[in-house]
Amino acid sequence: MTNSIKSPKVKEDTIALEEQTAQSSNLNAEQNNLAQIRDILFGEQDRAYTDRFATLEAELQQRATELQNSIENRFTEMETLVKSNMNELSNRLVTEQQERNNSLDNLSDELSSLSRTIEDKLNHLDDQLHVFDSALRKSLLEESQKLSAALEQQVAGLNSAKTDRTSLAKMFSELASRLEQGAEKADS
Repeated sequence: MTNSIKSPKVKEDTIALEEQTAQSSNLNAEQNNLAQIRDILFGEQDRAYTDRFATLEAELQQRATELQNSIENRFTEMETLVKSNMNELSNRLVTEQQERNNSLDNLSDELSSLSRTIEDKLNHLDDQLHVFDSALRKSLLEESQKLSAALEQQVAGLNSAKTDRTSLAKMFSELASRLEQGAEKADS
Protein backbone atom coordinates (compact mmCIF):
# COMPACT_ATOMS: atom_id res chain seq x y z
CA MET A 1 0.00 0.00 0.00
CA THR A 2 2.69 2.34 0.60
CA ASN A 3 3.75 1.80 -2.94
CA SER A 4 0.52 3.05 -4.33
CA ILE A 5 0.54 6.13 -2.20
CA LYS A 6 3.83 7.38 -3.46
CA SER A 7 4.05 10.95 -4.40
CA PRO A 8 4.67 11.93 -7.94
CA LYS A 9 8.04 13.40 -7.03
CA VAL A 10 9.22 10.19 -5.49
CA LYS A 11 8.00 8.33 -8.52
CA GLU A 12 10.01 10.55 -10.78
CA ASP A 13 13.10 10.10 -8.67
CA THR A 14 12.65 6.38 -8.63
CA ILE A 15 12.19 6.29 -12.37
CA ALA A 16 15.24 8.48 -12.84
CA LEU A 17 17.22 6.21 -10.57
CA GLU A 18 16.07 3.14 -12.42
CA GLU A 19 16.96 4.77 -15.71
CA GLN A 20 20.40 5.67 -14.39
CA THR A 21 20.92 2.15 -13.13
CA ALA A 22 19.81 0.81 -16.48
CA GLN A 23 22.09 3.25 -18.28
CA SER A 24 24.89 2.38 -15.96
CA SER A 25 24.46 -1.32 -16.55
CA ASN A 26 24.13 -0.65 -20.27
CA LEU A 27 27.34 1.40 -20.06
CA ASN A 28 29.08 -1.40 -18.17
CA ALA A 29 27.83 -3.89 -20.67
CA GLU A 30 28.97 -1.66 -23.50
CA GLN A 31 32.37 -1.24 -21.85
CA ASN A 32 32.63 -5.00 -21.40
CA ASN A 33 31.61 -5.45 -24.99
CA LEU A 34 34.11 -2.80 -26.06
CA ALA A 35 36.83 -4.53 -24.00
CA GLN A 36 35.95 -7.82 -25.64
CA ILE A 37 36.07 -6.23 -29.09
CA ARG A 38 39.36 -4.55 -28.23
CA ASP A 39 40.68 -7.88 -26.94
CA ILE A 40 39.56 -9.60 -30.12
CA LEU A 41 41.08 -6.90 -32.35
CA PHE A 42 44.19 -5.93 -30.44
CA GLY A 43 44.54 -8.72 -27.86
CA GLU A 44 47.14 -10.66 -29.77
CA GLN A 45 49.23 -7.57 -30.37
CA ASP A 46 48.79 -6.41 -26.78
CA ARG A 47 49.95 -9.77 -25.46
CA ALA A 48 52.88 -9.73 -27.92
CA TYR A 49 53.84 -6.23 -26.78
CA THR A 50 53.43 -7.21 -23.15
CA ASP A 51 55.59 -10.31 -23.68
CA ARG A 52 58.11 -8.27 -25.65
CA PHE A 53 58.25 -5.56 -22.96
CA ALA A 54 58.67 -8.25 -20.30
CA THR A 55 61.50 -9.83 -22.34
CA LEU A 56 63.15 -6.45 -22.92
CA GLU A 57 62.78 -5.58 -19.24
CA ALA A 58 64.37 -8.91 -18.26
CA GLU A 59 67.21 -8.38 -20.77
CA LEU A 60 67.68 -4.82 -19.58
CA GLN A 61 67.73 -5.99 -15.97
CA GLN A 62 70.24 -8.74 -16.87
CA ARG A 63 72.47 -6.30 -18.79
CA ALA A 64 72.28 -3.76 -15.97
CA THR A 65 73.34 -6.50 -13.52
CA GLU A 66 76.14 -7.59 -15.87
CA LEU A 67 77.24 -3.97 -16.32
CA GLN A 68 77.21 -3.41 -12.58
CA ASN A 69 79.23 -6.61 -12.04
CA SER A 70 81.62 -5.59 -14.81
CA ILE A 71 82.07 -2.12 -13.30
CA GLU A 72 82.61 -3.62 -9.85
CA ASN A 73 85.18 -6.06 -11.28
CA ARG A 74 86.97 -3.30 -13.18
CA PHE A 75 86.92 -1.11 -10.11
CA THR A 76 88.34 -3.97 -8.04
CA GLU A 77 91.01 -4.61 -10.70
CA MET A 78 91.83 -0.90 -10.87
CA GLU A 79 91.99 -0.68 -7.09
CA THR A 80 94.31 -3.70 -7.02
CA LEU A 81 96.46 -2.17 -9.78
CA VAL A 82 96.63 1.17 -7.99
CA LYS A 83 97.56 -0.53 -4.72
CA SER A 84 100.18 -2.62 -6.53
CA ASN A 85 101.63 0.47 -8.23
CA MET A 86 101.59 2.39 -4.95
CA ASN A 87 103.39 -0.47 -3.19
CA GLU A 88 105.92 -0.68 -6.02
CA LEU A 89 106.49 3.08 -5.97
CA SER A 90 106.75 3.03 -2.20
CA ASN A 91 109.33 0.22 -2.36
CA ARG A 92 111.26 2.05 -5.08
CA LEU A 93 111.17 5.22 -3.04
CA VAL A 94 112.44 3.42 0.06
CA THR A 95 115.17 1.71 -1.99
CA GLU A 96 116.18 4.98 -3.64
CA GLN A 97 116.23 6.73 -0.26
CA GLN A 98 118.44 3.98 1.16
CA GLU A 99 120.76 4.22 -1.86
CA ARG A 100 120.98 7.99 -1.45
CA ASN A 101 121.66 7.62 2.25
CA ASN A 102 124.38 5.06 1.48
CA SER A 103 125.85 7.34 -1.19
CA LEU A 104 125.71 10.26 1.21
CA ASP A 105 127.45 8.17 3.90
CA ASN A 106 130.09 7.08 1.37
CA LEU A 107 130.64 10.67 0.25
CA SER A 108 130.86 11.77 3.86
CA ASP A 109 133.43 9.04 4.57
CA GLU A 110 135.41 9.97 1.45
CA LEU A 111 135.28 13.63 2.39
CA SER A 112 136.48 12.85 5.92
CA SER A 113 139.26 10.68 4.50
CA LEU A 114 140.25 13.37 2.01
CA SER A 115 140.17 15.98 4.76
CA ARG A 116 142.46 13.83 6.93
CA THR A 117 144.80 13.24 3.98
CA ILE A 118 144.98 16.96 3.20
CA GLU A 119 145.51 17.74 6.88
CA ASP A 120 148.31 15.16 7.06
CA LYS A 121 149.94 16.58 3.93
CA LEU A 122 149.63 20.12 5.29
CA ASN A 123 151.20 19.01 8.57
CA HIS A 124 153.99 17.25 6.64
CA LEU A 125 154.55 20.38 4.50
CA ASP A 126 154.51 22.51 7.64
CA ASP A 127 157.12 20.23 9.22
CA GLN A 128 159.23 20.36 6.03
CA LEU A 129 158.87 24.14 5.97
CA HIS A 130 160.05 24.35 9.59
CA VAL A 131 163.01 22.08 8.79
CA PHE A 132 163.85 24.12 5.68
CA ASP A 133 163.40 27.39 7.60
CA SER A 134 165.65 26.14 10.41
CA ALA A 135 168.27 24.94 7.91
CA LEU A 136 168.11 28.25 6.05
CA ARG A 137 168.44 30.24 9.28
CA LYS A 138 171.33 28.08 10.36
CA SER A 139 172.99 28.43 6.95
CA LEU A 140 172.45 32.22 6.96
CA LEU A 141 173.83 32.44 10.50
CA GLU A 142 176.88 30.43 9.53
CA GLU A 143 177.42 32.57 6.42
CA SER A 144 176.92 35.71 8.47
CA GLN A 145 179.44 34.48 11.03
CA LYS A 146 181.91 33.56 8.27
CA LEU A 147 181.48 36.97 6.61
CA SER A 148 181.81 38.74 9.95
CA ALA A 149 185.01 36.80 10.68
CA ALA A 150 186.36 37.54 7.20
CA LEU A 151 185.44 41.22 7.61
CA GLU A 152 187.11 41.33 10.99
CA GLN A 153 190.23 39.77 9.48
CA GLN A 154 190.21 42.33 6.70
CA VAL A 155 189.70 45.16 9.17
CA ALA A 156 192.45 43.80 11.36
CA GLY A 157 194.70 43.48 8.33
CA LEU A 158 193.92 47.02 7.32
CA ASN A 159 194.47 48.27 10.84
CA SER A 160 197.83 46.64 11.06
CA ALA A 161 198.84 47.86 7.61
CA LYS A 162 197.71 51.38 8.00
CA THR A 163 199.72 53.92 9.78
CA ASP A 164 198.52 56.04 12.42
CA ARG A 165 197.51 59.63 11.45
CA THR A 166 199.97 61.28 13.69
CA SER A 167 202.72 59.03 12.41
CA LEU A 168 201.70 59.85 8.91
CA ALA A 169 201.63 63.59 9.68
CA LYS A 170 205.10 63.34 11.13
CA MET A 171 206.31 61.48 8.15
CA PHE A 172 204.87 64.05 5.77
CA SER A 173 206.36 66.85 7.83
CA GLU A 174 209.72 65.23 7.73
CA LEU A 175 209.44 64.70 4.00
CA ALA A 176 208.45 68.31 3.51
CA SER A 177 211.42 69.55 5.55
CA ARG A 178 213.81 67.34 3.65
CA LEU A 179 212.41 68.57 0.41
CA GLU A 180 212.86 72.12 1.61
CA GLN A 181 216.39 71.41 2.57
CA GLY A 182 217.01 69.65 -0.72
CA ALA A 183 215.58 72.59 -2.60
CA GLU A 184 217.73 75.02 -0.64
CA LYS A 185 220.72 72.96 -1.35
CA ALA A 186 219.91 72.86 -4.97
CA ASP A 187 219.49 76.62 -5.04
CA SER A 188 222.68 77.22 -3.41
